[in-house]
Parts: sequence; C-alpha cells; structure tokens
Amino acid sequence: YPEKHEKIYKNCWLENPSPENPCFFDSSWVKEVCTSDHSYGYEEKDGYYSPCFIMRLEKTEDWIPGVVQSVPDAMMDNYDQGFIPVLCVAKTSKSEDSPPLITVYPPKGFSHLFFPVNGFNQERYLLPMVAVKLNRIRKSKNITVECSVDAPNAFFLWNNGRAVIRFETI
Repeated sequence: YPEKHEKIYKNCWLENPSPENPCFFDSSWVKEVCTSDHSYGYEEKDGYYSPCFIMRLEKTEDWIPGVVQSVPDAMMDNYDQGFIPVLCVAKTSKSEDSPPLITVYPPKGFSHLFFPVNGFNQERYLLPMVAVKLNRIRKSKNITVECSVDAPNAFFLWNNGRAVIRFETI
C-alpha cells in the first residue's frame, strides 16, 4: 500500500471512485488500533496480550454488497448504509471465562465504494481491510474469534464472508 495519497486514487470520503481512479485505502487507518508497539499485541504486557489481525475480503471480483435491512442494536452506533458491517464474536474454552472485548477499525466496516473489484483498474486497486483487536487476554487462555461481514449476499464470498481465528496465550 502506498504511504501517501497519490493522484491516481480518489479520496472516497470526498468523491466517488472511477474505473481508472479507485479509492485510496489509507493503511494508517488500521494503526488506530494495531501498532508495532508491543508487536501488534502479541507481546505480553502486564500479564495480558491484545493481539491484532487484519481481515480482508478475498475473491470479490464481481461481488456488489447488498444493503443490510436489519441491524443488531449493538451495531446501531456505527451503522452506515454505505458500509459493510463486520461482526466479531470471541469465545473462550472455559465457560467461566468472559470473552475479551473486541475492537474493529474502521468501526463501520468495509466501504461499498471498493466494490465490485472488477470495476477498477486492477494495477491500481487497493484491497480494503479492517483491523480486529482482542483487548486484554490473560495468559494461558484459548480464544476463538469468528468475524463475518453482515451483507445479505455474503454467501457469494469465499467461506460466506467468515473468518475463524484461534489464539492460545502461553
């Protein structure tokens, strides 16, 4: 990803993309929650880990995201019809353990303006991503995180737009 906004890209917060000028994806956005400080959360700090991972939507060439008709109450603060919401749920291996708080950034998810991929010059296209951070996992815990995009036609995506990741802290 280029470090700076170049003229071949559109700033999609201000203007719509064109086939020759796709949206600029500013990779520094994910640094709002995931930084190299403490090895992206994989380094222990005060007995806790706060690991981050990146979620991207692969194989979306012709996919045009559908608009969500019903949004869970927990997502209403960040919901925007111009975005594809990302839902993440963490589960622990022991029922008495409470799952960690999850931060998704950007909180609205993936912008619709990056799709369909085939609508853009492939040499210039920058695949959007979201950062997912698990906050304050204690040592010696097993956590499974399942993230999915909330779109009525997500079944067209690879693995139905779902990603499952397992963490084990030592």
